[in-house]
Amino acid sequence: MQELMNLFLEKSVRNNSNIIYAQAYEDDLLKAEFKRFPQKTRLNVWSISKPFVAMAAGLAETEGILKRDELIWKDFEQYLPQKSIYEENIKKITVEHLLTMSSGLKEPLFFCDNPLRYQIRDWIRYFFTAGEFVHEPGTQFLYSNFNTYILSCMIEMRTGENLLNYLRYRLFEPIGIGNPDWTLCPQGRCMAANGLYLTIDELANFAHMLLHHGSYNGKQIVPDSFIADACRKQIDTYAEDILLPDYESCGYGYFIRMAPIQGALLLSGNYGQYFMIYPDKNAVVGVMSLDGNNHKRIRNDLVDSIAEYYGITVKCILQNNEKINLFY
Repeated sequence: MQELMNLFLEKSVRNNSNIIYAQAYEDDLLKAEFKRFPQKTRLNVWSISKPFVAMAAGLAETEGILKRDELIWKDFEQYLPQKSIYEENIKKITVEHLLTMSSGLKEPLFFCDNPLRYQIRDWIRYFFTAGEFVHEPGTQFLYSNFNTYILSCMIEMRTGENLLNYLRYRLFEPIGIGNPDWTLCPQGRCMAANGLYLTIDELANFAHMLLHHGSYNGKQIVPDSFIADACRKQIDTYAEDILLPDYESCGYGYFIRMAPIQGALLLSGNYGQYFMIYPDKNAVVGVMSLDGNNHKRIRNDLVDSIAEYYGITVKCILQNNEKINLFY
C-alpha cells in the first residue's frame, strides 16, 4: 500500500495540505505510514469524537440504561421552555434521532469555533430554548454538535459518571487507548461532539474495531448488531436544494458517514482528520492534519487516492435525473 500512500502524499503536496500523520492498513497490518514528527502525539480528532459517543449509546443499550426508540424529553424536563411552539416536535425526539442527526432542528446552533461557545454556559438549556425544531424528528438530516452533546449528557445523567469514565473500561482500554483526554463543557460535562485527543494509532484501533463488527483482538467490545446499524445508511444527507454535493453527501449512520465508495465508511473531523474503512478490501486508511484552509480537500485526496489505487469509481449522485460527480 505504499503506492496508495504515495498517491495521497503527492496530492497533498500539490494542494499544500498540512499533513501530520497518515497510515494505510490492509489485513490488519500497517503497510505504509507518514509521520511529520517522529513522536506520535495526541491531536484533537474533532468530530471523529462523535462515533465514540455512538458506541457509548450501544453499550448503554446493552446494559439496559437506554433504548434507541425511547423519547428523550423526560430526562430533560427541567430544561424545557414552559411555552414553546416546538413542544410537540421536541417531545417526539428519540435517542435514534440524535444518533442520526435528525432531531428536527432548523439550524445547527453553534459549533466549536463559534464565539457563543464561550458565552453560553448551560448548553442543555440552550439546545431546548434556542433550538427551532421545525421538522418532524426523523425526517430531515441536519448536522449539529448538539445532537451528540445531548445524547452524551443523557448517558452521563443515567449512569452517574462522566462519559470518558463510562467508556474507559468498556471501550477505550480494551482497544488500546489508555488515559484518553476529552475536553469538558462549561458545566463540567464531556464536550462529546469534539475535543477527544488521540494518536493516529489509537484512531486506527477504533477504526479496526468498526471494521471487525465491534470486535478487537478477538474480543467483542460493542455488540455486532449495534455496529451493523451504526455503519449502514439510516438517513440521507443529500437534498435537491444542495447546490454543491460533496463526498459527505452519501448518507449517515450513527454519527458515521457513508463514504462515496460502495460499502466504505468515512470518519471525519475538522481540520483534516479522516479515516476511511473499506471492508471489501479489509483496509483502513487514515490521516491526521492541522489544516485550517481547505481541509475537505484532504478528504477528497484521501478518497480519490484509495479509488485510484484499487481501480474503483467514486460514487455519483443523481440530480434532476442527471448524473453529477461529487464535488471536490
